[in-house]
Amino acid sequence: MKTFKGTVPELPMTDREKNPPRKEGKKHPGLGWVIAGITFSLISLMYWSTSSGFIKGISTYFWSSEEGTIMASDLRSHSTSGDGTVTYSVVIDGVTVEDTTEVFKKWSGNTQANYDEWASQYTQGSSATVYYSRSGETSLGRWPTAYSYQFGVQGVATLLMGLSFMYRGAKQIKARYNNSFTATSSLRV
Repeated sequence: MKTFKGTVPELPMTDREKNPPRKEGKKHPGLGWVIAGITFSLISLMYWSTSSGFIKGISTYFWSSEEGTIMASDLRSHSTSGDGTVTYSVVIDGVTVEDTTEVFKKWSGNTQANYDEWASQYTQGSSATVYYSRSGETSLGRWPTAYSYQFGVQGVATLLMGLSFMYRGAKQIKARYNNSFTATSSLRV
């Protein structure tokens, strides 16, 4: 650097200034991601434990079916959906089984017309397809017929997020150990 008359010349750099001490990085990079992943995976298990309708709805694709009869229904109409409970009976292997389930339907447009069309499926005495398992469990629909499908989808999404966090953390941990192994082996040479 040029100096001018009356100015103090720049002093030479000390060894510490030339080679400042390196800041220690994170002691355990990626560990936070792994812990977050485990946490989200545990949360997804809580969602799954409350999503019996989702599990039941998926498993009905592997069940047999019979024609059943609607015994009673208690349905309600909302602005964009309808819900309620339906009691039905079905004869399985000569034994009459009666069950009650929650039903749900979402729609848009003319609310009353959509509700009337949906509710006509569940009038007393009408027939309906009932799906049943070997253990005697029954369902009025293949896909979840109640609100519980939301918990199943949330559980899947939360599990995938947790797994991606654990994967990211594992990659960071692996990269750190690969870098530290390379650094120590180059010191030995």
